[in-house]
Amino acid sequence: MDLDIRMDLRGTLISLAQLSDTQGRAGINRSLNRAASSTGKLAGKLVRGELNIKATELGNSRIIKVKKASGNIQEARVTISGARQPLTRFTGTRQTTRGLSVKVFKSRGRKLLKGRFIYGRAGVLAAERKKVGEKRVPRGPVRLLFGPGASQFVANTFVMGKLEANARERFEIEFERDLAFRLSKSRSNQRGGG
Repeated sequence: MDLDIRMDLRGTLISLAQLSDTQGRAGINRSLNRAASSTGKLAGKLVRGELNIKATELGNSRIIKVKKASGNIQEARVTISGARQPLTRFTGTRQTTRGLSVKVFKSRGRKLLKGRFIYGRAGVLAAERKKVGEKRVPRGPVRLLFGPGASQFVANTFVMGKLEANARERFEIEFERDLAFRLSKSRSNQRGGG
Protein backbone atom coordinates (compact mmCIF):
# COMPACT_ATOMS: atom_id res chain seq x y z
CA MET A 1 0.00 0.00 0.00
CA ASP A 2 1.46 3.38 -1.03
CA LEU A 3 0.43 6.82 0.16
CA ASP A 4 -0.02 9.28 -2.70
CA ILE A 5 -0.25 12.90 -1.55
CA ARG A 6 -0.69 15.78 -3.98
CA MET A 7 -0.06 19.36 -2.95
CA ASP A 8 -1.19 22.74 -4.36
CA LEU A 9 2.08 24.65 -4.73
CA ARG A 10 0.93 27.65 -6.80
CA GLY A 11 1.77 30.21 -4.09
CA THR A 12 5.19 28.78 -3.40
CA LEU A 13 6.17 28.58 -7.05
CA ILE A 14 6.53 32.38 -7.10
CA SER A 15 9.03 32.19 -4.23
CA LEU A 16 10.80 29.28 -5.89
CA ALA A 17 11.38 31.43 -8.98
CA GLN A 18 13.84 33.47 -6.89
CA LEU A 19 16.01 30.38 -6.38
CA SER A 20 18.05 28.40 -8.88
CA ASP A 21 16.58 25.18 -10.25
CA THR A 22 19.02 23.15 -8.18
CA GLN A 23 18.10 24.97 -4.97
CA GLY A 24 14.37 24.61 -5.71
CA ARG A 25 14.64 20.88 -6.37
CA ALA A 26 16.79 20.40 -3.26
CA GLY A 27 14.23 22.26 -1.13
CA ILE A 28 11.32 20.22 -2.46
CA ASN A 29 13.20 16.91 -2.07
CA ARG A 30 14.27 17.70 1.48
CA SER A 31 10.71 18.64 2.44
CA LEU A 32 9.29 15.52 0.80
CA ASN A 33 11.82 13.32 2.59
CA ARG A 34 11.08 14.82 5.98
CA ALA A 35 7.32 14.52 5.42
CA ALA A 36 7.68 10.90 4.27
CA SER A 37 9.90 10.04 7.24
CA SER A 38 7.40 11.61 9.66
CA THR A 39 4.50 9.78 8.00
CA GLY A 40 6.36 6.46 8.15
CA LYS A 41 6.97 6.95 11.87
CA LEU A 42 3.32 7.84 12.43
CA ALA A 43 2.22 4.74 10.49
CA GLY A 44 4.43 2.61 12.71
CA LYS A 45 3.02 4.28 15.82
CA LEU A 46 -0.58 3.73 14.67
CA VAL A 47 0.05 0.10 13.75
CA ARG A 48 1.84 -0.55 17.07
CA GLY A 49 -0.98 1.22 18.91
CA GLU A 50 -3.59 -1.27 17.70
CA LEU A 51 -1.80 -4.40 16.47
CA ASN A 52 0.16 -6.31 19.08
CA ILE A 53 3.05 -6.80 16.64
CA LYS A 54 6.64 -6.79 17.87
CA ALA A 55 8.46 -3.45 17.55
CA THR A 56 11.44 -5.10 15.83
CA GLU A 57 9.17 -6.20 13.00
CA LEU A 58 8.24 -2.57 12.27
CA GLY A 59 11.59 -0.95 12.93
CA ASN A 60 13.87 -2.97 10.69
CA SER A 61 12.24 -1.84 7.43
CA ARG A 62 10.40 -5.13 7.13
CA ILE A 63 6.91 -3.69 7.15
CA ILE A 64 7.17 0.08 6.66
CA LYS A 65 9.62 1.37 4.07
CA VAL A 66 10.34 4.99 3.16
CA LYS A 67 11.74 5.70 -0.29
CA LYS A 68 13.35 9.13 -0.38
CA ALA A 69 13.26 11.72 -3.15
CA SER A 70 16.56 12.62 -4.81
CA GLY A 71 17.79 14.58 -7.81
CA ASN A 72 15.13 15.09 -10.46
CA ILE A 73 12.91 12.40 -8.95
CA GLN A 74 10.73 14.58 -6.75
CA GLU A 75 8.73 11.80 -5.19
CA ALA A 76 9.00 10.29 -1.73
CA ARG A 77 7.02 7.18 -0.94
CA VAL A 78 5.91 5.39 2.21
CA THR A 79 5.18 1.74 1.49
CA ILE A 80 3.45 -0.46 4.02
CA SER A 81 3.86 -4.14 3.26
CA GLY A 82 0.78 -6.19 2.53
CA ALA A 83 2.05 -9.50 3.84
CA ARG A 84 0.09 -11.17 6.58
CA GLN A 85 2.22 -11.67 9.66
CA PRO A 86 2.89 -15.09 11.21
CA LEU A 87 1.20 -15.37 14.60
CA THR A 88 4.58 -15.75 16.30
CA ARG A 89 5.44 -12.16 15.33
CA PHE A 90 2.73 -10.89 17.66
CA THR A 91 3.90 -10.10 21.19
CA GLY A 92 2.99 -12.66 23.82
CA THR A 93 2.19 -15.56 21.49
CA ARG A 94 2.88 -18.71 23.46
CA GLN A 95 2.18 -22.39 23.38
CA THR A 96 0.10 -23.88 26.19
CA THR A 97 -0.91 -27.45 26.91
CA ARG A 98 -4.31 -26.82 25.27
CA GLY A 99 -3.08 -24.93 22.21
CA LEU A 100 -1.68 -21.60 21.11
CA SER A 101 -2.45 -18.46 23.10
CA VAL A 102 -2.42 -15.28 20.96
CA LYS A 103 -3.34 -11.64 21.30
CA VAL A 104 -3.41 -9.96 17.88
CA PHE A 105 -5.19 -6.68 18.73
CA LYS A 106 -4.29 -4.70 21.85
CA SER A 107 -7.88 -3.57 22.35
CA ARG A 108 -9.24 -7.13 22.34
CA GLY A 109 -8.70 -10.10 24.61
CA ARG A 110 -6.38 -13.06 24.26
CA LYS A 111 -7.58 -16.07 22.23
CA LEU A 112 -6.80 -19.73 22.68
CA LEU A 113 -6.44 -21.60 19.40
CA LYS A 114 -6.96 -25.24 20.40
CA GLY A 115 -4.74 -27.80 18.77
CA ARG A 116 -2.37 -25.21 17.31
CA PHE A 117 1.32 -25.08 18.20
CA ILE A 118 4.63 -23.30 17.60
CA TYR A 119 6.46 -24.99 14.75
CA GLY A 120 10.00 -25.08 13.41
CA ARG A 121 13.48 -25.46 14.83
CA ALA A 122 13.71 -21.90 16.10
CA GLY A 123 10.02 -21.78 16.97
CA VAL A 124 9.38 -19.01 14.48
CA LEU A 125 6.05 -20.11 13.03
CA ALA A 126 2.62 -21.02 14.32
CA ALA A 127 0.93 -24.01 12.74
CA GLU A 128 -1.83 -26.58 12.92
CA ARG A 129 -2.00 -30.11 11.62
CA LYS A 130 -3.82 -30.59 8.36
CA LYS A 131 -7.05 -32.53 8.49
CA VAL A 132 -8.24 -35.53 6.55
CA GLY A 133 -12.00 -35.43 6.81
CA GLU A 134 -12.65 -34.39 10.42
CA LYS A 135 -9.46 -35.86 11.94
CA ARG A 136 -6.06 -34.21 12.20
CA VAL A 137 -3.16 -36.09 10.65
CA PRO A 138 -0.88 -36.86 13.66
CA ARG A 139 2.57 -36.53 12.09
CA GLY A 140 1.57 -35.26 8.71
CA PRO A 141 1.87 -31.92 7.01
CA VAL A 142 1.06 -28.67 8.77
CA ARG A 143 -0.71 -25.48 7.77
CA LEU A 144 0.96 -22.22 8.86
CA LEU A 145 -1.13 -19.63 10.72
CA PHE A 146 -1.09 -15.90 10.05
CA GLY A 147 -2.61 -12.76 11.56
CA PRO A 148 -3.50 -9.50 9.79
CA GLY A 149 -0.81 -7.48 8.06
CA ALA A 150 -0.05 -3.83 8.73
CA SER A 151 -1.40 -2.75 5.34
CA GLN A 152 -4.77 -4.33 6.12
CA PHE A 153 -4.93 -2.22 9.27
CA VAL A 154 -3.74 0.96 7.53
CA ALA A 155 -6.28 0.49 4.71
CA ASN A 156 -8.94 1.61 7.20
CA THR A 157 -10.23 5.00 5.97
CA PHE A 158 -9.78 6.63 9.38
CA VAL A 159 -6.12 5.56 9.65
CA MET A 160 -5.41 6.44 6.01
CA GLY A 161 -6.93 9.89 6.53
CA LYS A 162 -4.65 10.49 9.52
CA LEU A 163 -1.58 9.53 7.52
CA GLU A 164 -2.54 11.69 4.53
CA ALA A 165 -3.23 14.69 6.78
CA ASN A 166 0.12 14.22 8.52
CA ALA A 167 1.98 14.01 5.19
CA ARG A 168 0.37 17.21 3.91
CA GLU A 169 0.93 19.11 7.14
CA ARG A 170 4.56 18.01 7.53
CA PHE A 171 5.35 18.83 3.89
CA GLU A 172 3.88 22.33 4.20
CA ILE A 173 5.78 23.05 7.43
CA GLU A 174 9.07 21.65 6.16
CA PHE A 175 8.75 23.35 2.78
CA GLU A 176 8.06 26.75 4.35
CA ARG A 177 11.06 26.34 6.66
CA ASP A 178 13.37 25.21 3.89
CA LEU A 179 12.19 27.89 1.48
CA ALA A 180 12.63 30.66 4.07
CA PHE A 181 16.12 29.40 4.87
CA ARG A 182 17.19 29.18 1.23
CA LEU A 183 15.71 32.60 0.39
CA SER A 184 17.42 34.28 3.37
CA LYS A 185 20.69 32.60 2.41
CA SER A 186 20.43 33.73 -1.23
CA ARG A 187 19.59 37.31 -0.16
CA SER A 188 22.56 37.44 2.20
CA ASN A 189 24.79 36.14 -0.59
CA GLN A 190 23.45 38.83 -2.95
CA ARG A 191 24.14 41.58 -0.40
CA GLY A 192 27.62 40.26 0.35
CA GLY A 193 28.46 39.85 -3.33
CA GLY A 194 27.18 43.29 -4.41
